[in-house]
Amino acid sequence: MNEVAAHPDFRGLFFLDIELKAAKKDGLQVATEIREQLGFAEIVFVTTHSEMAFLTFERKVEPLDFVLKDNGREAVAKNLRDDIGVALRRYQTHLLTSEQHFSYQIGSRIYEIPMTSLLYVATIPGHPGKIEVHHDQGIVEYPGNLNALETKYHNLFRCHKSFLINPARIQNYDVKSRLVTMQDGSRCEVSFRKESRMRKVILQTAR
Repeated sequence: MNEVAAHPDFRGLFFLDIELKAAKKDGLQVATEIREQLGFAEIVFVTTHSEMAFLTFERKVEPLDFVLKDNGREAVAKNLRDDIGVALRRYQTHLLTSEQHFSYQIGSRIYEIPMTSLLYVATIPGHPGKIEVHHDQGIVEYPGNLNALETKYHNLFRCHKSFLINPARIQNYDVKSRLVTMQDGSRCEVSFRKESRMRKVILQTAR
């Protein structure tokens, strides 16, 4: 679970037994923590305790499947193959959808902003490790860094070490001052080494 907590953007398929022998936590506790910490996760219980299936709903774990070991090896293997296929299709759909949203995490909660509403993301001077997201509904501050977001969102452009902008929301660009004006009137600086790329991004967006 330490690995999961350290990577909230991780996407995974987890096979758990409700009864985890010699473990400090049972499968339900682990599943609950996975749900709290990950934005996208599929959970499959493989167990002999069919009578405990209702607990997964009571705790809002929302498992993909509940596979009974008593059904035999072949049946279990088929169920697991089917579950892997379903999880893969859901993940592919999730990827398509996630490109249309900007997500961020505060505590254990994950929020989403439509990409069409996002203007830019910026570092906060004097507050290393914190960034602010500017969108049509306001500004949100949370712990994060632009390097990770630049890698995650290929449709955004890093015009400066302090700014990650949404090219689709650019109003205009002043080449002389190297300032890009966003559709809300705010301005973001463009570094000298990104100036050439900035022009190309604007031309591509205008097509």
